[in-house]
Parts: sequence; structure tokens; C-alpha cells
Amino acid sequence: MGITNVRDPGDILLRCREESSRSHWGTGIRAVIPDFSRAIFMDITFSTERDLLKWSPLLRRGLDDHWIQQGEKVVVAAPGSVSTPRIQVCPLLHRDLTENHPELAVFIVVQGKEGSALAKMVVKDNIGQLASQIFFEACNGFSVVFSGIMRKNDTEKLGKVGLVFKMAEKLDELLDNDERHDEPTISTANEDCVLVLC
Repeated sequence: MGITNVRDPGDILLRCREESSRSHWGTGIRAVIPDFSRAIFMDITFSTERDLLKWSPLLRRGLDDHWIQQGEKVVVAAPGSVSTPRIQVCPLLHRDLTENHPELAVFIVVQGKEGSALAKMVVKDNIGQLASQIFFEACNGFSVVFSGIMRKNDTEKLGKVGLVFKMAEKLDELLDNDERHDEPTISTANEDCVLVLC
């Protein structure tokens, strides 16, 4: 496979969507951002429960766009960049997702040369904003190592002690959960739980 040019934020998710429609998940796309002479590697794949468990402490911390060191210490300085950032994107992150479902939020986890020892979470209200953030991170040499979807009103829970993240198996679960959230019969256990599709 040849190298794909990525010229703007929309290109990243467009290329990922094209590849995911061909069912090549996990095979990856070599690409370059010509204006920045930056090689990137885009990987279209669903994450596992193990991935969600790994990144749950960072998500639970709830600090948007802040670098966090393992042990949950906030760090002012960004980590070192990598020569070829890896952009791992959930196949469901495409432009019409948040247009059709404005009740959903999208997020990424970003890291640099230090790997998971220093990472940050970025939450956005729509796919356009997320694509711009992914493009920005890639241009600056940072990898997107985890991405997903959650309900917007669950983003208000981020930062809550004891918050638990559970993996949704399909988009309908997030939408169904949103409908159940307004019912008075919701259990208190669900108030400390966030469903994530990744």
C-alpha cells in the first residue's frame, strides 16, 4: 500500500473511515502530513476492555487537555515528541456520528515519547473538533493511543472519585443508556458508571 497524504483535519478521519469500510481494521495506513513533513501511522481498530482499564485512571481524573504523569501528578511541560506518531482511531469515529447523535461526546488519549508514563485526555463535543485535535497532536509529534465515545452528560462525572468505566459493545447501548438516564428508576450504582464505546 502506498503512502496517503493528509492535508487537513478532515483527511485523517476520512482516510480512517475509507479503510474501515474495507474491513482492514488493525492493518494500519502509512501517511504523511506534507505541510509539516510529518510521517504518521493511522491504525483503525476497536480497543479492548484491557485498553479501557489501562486508561480508566486518566479518564477518571477528568482533566481535559492536561498532561498527567503516572501516579496522577499534573505536569506543565509536554512530553517529547515521537518521529512517527501513531494515530489509533475507533472505526465509529466519523463525521456524521455526532451530527446524528448530538448527545454523544468523543475523546482521545494522547502520549509522546515517554509512552503511557505521561499522557492526556481530550474530550470534544463533536467529530469536527476531535479531528482538528488529532491533526494538531499528530503535527506536533504526539500519538493518539486510545479513542472512544461516551454520553455528553457522563463527561460531567469525570473527576468523580470511585467512577467506574464499562465498555459498551455497540452504539445503541450508549443511546439506550441515555434514554434510561432520565427515568426515575435509575439505580445509584449507574450514577458512578460511565459507558464507553471504543
